[in-house]
Order: sequence, then structure tokens, then C-alpha cells
Amino acid sequence: LKNAAANVLRETWLIYKYTKLVKYVNTSKVRTHQRKFLQAIHSLRKVKLDQRKLTDNVNAVSDIARLQSSVYDIVAQMLSNQSTLETKFHDLDTRVMALQ
Repeated sequence: LKNAAANVLRETWLIYKYTKLVKYVNTSKVRTHQRKFLQAIHSLRKVKLDQRKLTDNVNAVSDIARLQSSVYDIVAQMLSNQSTLETKFHDLDTRVMALQ
């Protein structure tokens, strides 16, 4: 990120240098540095986009961990409810058998 930003600054300085600080403007040098300036802007935007994507991926990984934890809690609760229901059905079955 720092390198891309430095390239943008360097090229703006060189454009200024070759247009304002000289008596005769060399258009080929100015065009070259304008081209490099646009490339530097493009690379800076790409670096920032990649950085944003990386941040989003980190957030997604933490969300997945949180989701996994909540799913584990729900499954544990379902298992305890299932065992409670099984004992209740077993008690009910013994009572029905006793009534017959």
C-alpha cells in the first residue's frame, strides 16, 4: 500500500517537474509520466480492493466460527431434549402396560 501510494506521489511530482519547472516542455516525458501516473493509481486501487477483500474474508471466518459454536449449542440442546423425551415415553409406555 505504501509503495503504491509513493508511486502515485512520485509520478505527480515528475509531471509537475516536467511541465512547470522547465522552460521547454518535453511532451514525450510528460506523456510517459502521465501513463505511469495512471498505472500507479490503478495499482493503488487494486491494492486497496485486495485489502478490503482480505478484511471481508477475516470477518467471514469469524462469523463461521460463531455460527459453528451456536450450531453446536443447538445440537447439544436437541440431544438433551431427545433424551428427556425418551425417558418420558418409556415412563408412559410402562404406565400403559401396567393399565393393560
